[in-house]
Amino acid sequence: MKIPESARAAAEAHVSLAYQVLLRRVPDPHGMESSVKTLLNGESDPAKLMERLLRSDEFATNLPGFIAHYVKADKLPPASA
Repeated sequence: MKIPESARAAAEAHVSLAYQVLLRRVPDPHGMESSVKTLLNGESDPAKLMERLLRSDEFATNLPGFIAHYVKADKLPPASA
């Protein structure tokens, strides 16, 4: 079955945005292709993709940078001693 180019473009845009927001980088070619494939064939959906990225070791490693980039320091609770 041929996938419409518009569907592929939408899946690529979603994957790219999810990686850029959550991991703060562009997807590598393998990550892009495998994520787009699972979105297009119905094995995954946008929410599952984002959950997978949020549960990744890479996100956990970069969590302080994510918080620093997206959350204002004055809005964070005080650090416990």
